Amino acid sequence: MREGYNVFFVVDVSSTNSKLAEDAAIQRLIQAGAVPVSWLNALTELGDDFEGPNGKGMMDMIQANWPASTVGGVNDTTPDGRGMQPPK
Repeated sequence: MREGYNVFFVVDVSSTNSKLAEDAAIQRLIQAGAVPVSWLNALTELGDDFEGPNGKGMMDMIQANWPASTVGGVNDTTPDGRGMQPPK
């Protein structure tokens, strides 16, 4: 940010075992001017267009991780409880 860049941070794919520490870190970033986004926001904004060269890869990632991008009640049976599948 000191160099003039807009900074975004992905809040739903990083965490700690301390909710207090996580909340404090997020607030510090926001106060410094960074913008919180979700992994889905970051992916689709960077990928730009589902019809473009990265479109199929974006769709594959979204479909593989959809429970992690939903709000509200989800029957999430993944090992980490956040919708992420273990690496194969």
